[in-house]
Amino acid sequence: MFSNIDATNNSFRYSPNNGTAWFNVTIPEGCYEIKDIIEQVQRLMKGAGHYNSVIDDHNIKIEANNNTLKTVFRIAEDYVVDFTTPNSIRTVLGFNDRRYLSGCNESENIVDIMSITSLRVTSCIIGASYTLYQRDNGKCDIFLFP
Repeated sequence: MFSNIDATNNSFRYSPNNGTAWFNVTIPEGCYEIKDIIEQVQRLMKGAGHYNSVIDDHNIKIEANNNTLKTVFRIAEDYVVDFTTPNSIRTVLGFNDRRYLSGCNESENIVDIMSITSLRVTSCIIGASYTLYQRDNGKCDIFLFP
């Protein structure tokens, strides 16, 4: 398993009252897709009582925009999301190092969910090994090593 969430990027901080009190969410280390991160954060917030039970809705909604490859935060009135803390999950979700207020907030950068950029596979069956490299432009190169 290749973990993409670990101690360097597993923290999420928010305030339900415009920054008067802050709550920290720590996502357990593991291999997550965006939908898994969303479910984990919302489950932990609901457990802390930061959930609108009257209309059965989350006060902070996280959505993936598959068209732009960015993340969208829909933040309820009086709530604030703080990505200025160390080890914030902001780098994975594509957000900058700042606070986000109520309303619709789309990440400035694309999602960076994959922490692995190369994988080397060696096999005695074919007598060679292959290495797959991902370039900055998103294209992949395959190299054969005898």
